[in-house]
Amino acid sequence: MHSHEYRFRLVEGMQAVGGPVAVALLWAAVVWLGAAAGVWPSPRPMLDVDRTVLIRQADASGESSSAEVLLIGDSSCLMNVDATYLTARLGAETLNLGTLSYLDLDSFASLLNRHLKSRSGAPKTVVLLVHPDFVRRYTSARAHVEAWEHYLAGRDHWFDGTSEWGVRRWLGLHIVEGRFLGRLPVPLEGKFGSRYGFTTNLYRYQADHRGSLPDPRTLKEADLAGDRNYWVAPVHRRGAAAFAAAVPEGSRLLTGLTPLPESFPPDDFAAAYHRLLLEWSALFEGSSALFGLPPTLADERFATRAHLRPEAIEDYTEALNRELVAAFSDQDG
Repeated sequence: MHSHEYRFRLVEGMQAVGGPVAVALLWAAVVWLGAAAGVWPSPRPMLDVDRTVLIRQADASGESSSAEVLLIGDSSCLMNVDATYLTARLGAETLNLGTLSYLDLDSFASLLNRHLKSRSGAPKTVVLLVHPDFVRRYTSARAHVEAWEHYLAGRDHWFDGTSEWGVRRWLGLHIVEGRFLGRLPVPLEGKFGSRYGFTTNLYRYQADHRGSLPDPRTLKEADLAGDRNYWVAPVHRRGAAAFAAAVPEGSRLLTGLTPLPESFPPDDFAAAYHRLLLEWSALFEGSSALFGLPPTLADERFATRAHLRPEAIEDYTEALNRELVAAFSDQDG
């Protein structure tokens, strides 16, 4: 037995949904056409930690600078070295342009090329500093590489890691977020939220500290899981050539690897670290390796497997300072 029966014609159904669909189409047209016509502000999607870091370092690379020492690399370069402290110890202005391990050497080369165009003279030294996890990684994160490239090109970017055209993308919500919401203070999540609060605060901190950014997290057991062997992934060969070619004549290129928690790698890692660094440095024509940096440090000094806790940064920066002083002495000699 049926209690109710409904009958309606197709035209009635179209009338019911036609209004909302028309509004959605009008919204999408306004958003997309406004972006294409340059009516809206340029993309600036500072919506989380990763994109705020990328945007800050992209902006910094385009600013005029007289830094004699450039630090470039992954997030271990960004978060393990205090560029302000290094400037004071070296007596040479230092700029930290470290970004994220999700990028690749081609991205680092584009950053260096962009920076060189913004300054009148070449830096004395370029230091490429990455984590052993970066060295063995076979692929970069396409979403992050494209986010970097699209920001430099002034293009909107869909950041969910897929190329699917879902409803949110059709409506251009990423355009609204990237061009309007991203310019406002966006709350950060987790420990970064507790330490820095908002995206604008994180951006300002990097600007005030020569690009360096401490990691406020604490090492977890999960950080110490995974493959404990290290090698140089062949994929880096092409990117290494591009990066070495970007280093200007008259600048010295130094390559180094950041440390691992001492409980993670095999017991004989010191010898393996030396071989890894030697093979890594050999990819970059004309480079010299920083063999004096520590391959491991005590676990309690780490925020993640790749990042040091804030209280350990100064000691590690001092170790880098000693290496640079020695390299400068050799160069001057």
